[in-house]
Amino acid sequence: MRERLDNEIMALNSELVRMVSYAEDAVNMATKALNEHTPDVVERAVEANAEVERLNQTIERRCLNILLKEQPVAGDLRLVSSTLKMITDVNRISDQAANIAEITLRHPDICGSTDSIPLRQMGEAGERMLSDVINAFVGKDLDLAKTVVDTDEVIDRLYRDLQQSLVAKIKNDADDVELAIQVILIAKYFERIGDHTVNMAHWVYYTMTGELKR
Repeated sequence: MRERLDNEIMALNSELVRMVSYAEDAVNMATKALNEHTPDVVERAVEANAEVERLNQTIERRCLNILLKEQPVAGDLRLVSSTLKMITDVNRISDQAANIAEITLRHPDICGSTDSIPLRQMGEAGERMLSDVINAFVGKDLDLAKTVVDTDEVIDRLYRDLQQSLVAKIKNDADDVELAIQVILIAKYFERIGDHTVNMAHWVYYTMTGELKR
């Protein structure tokens, strides 16, 4: 009985790592699209998002099977319930990354503009957060989970600064309104990617300690 549960937990962990890896790819392509807004880059972001959605369904089914058939308790139960929460965040992250890539294709003027620099910085920070949060999960590393939360402050600061800059730009030149709106939309997507990754870090913390921090 215990051996079967251990095997299910190992498979679950492996699938979650793969799912986060595809989400990282989607964020990477979204960030890359700010320099290279080609259909190929956008397609790769969309394909990564599709893999995330497929794994979301697979992991959800596995979690439910474990809950129904294995009746886990204590740490195992926390792991399964946390995984169900995390895959929702991962799914949203990849959705937002694919949306960013598609916006760059429709609005190529964003690419290579001065506004694309803080956007790329937000994307790169988001990638680091995703990498750190899954490493924290696999390595049971509470300090690394805290690093994820701290890195989100970088994304939030970049978002606030960019928002203020764009508001000032719109006031000075009404012709830039449409482009500014798209830039703000991309920035908001990156900001939400950071928020979802912080949620994951909190669930990693809960898995290891039984305490849910917000």
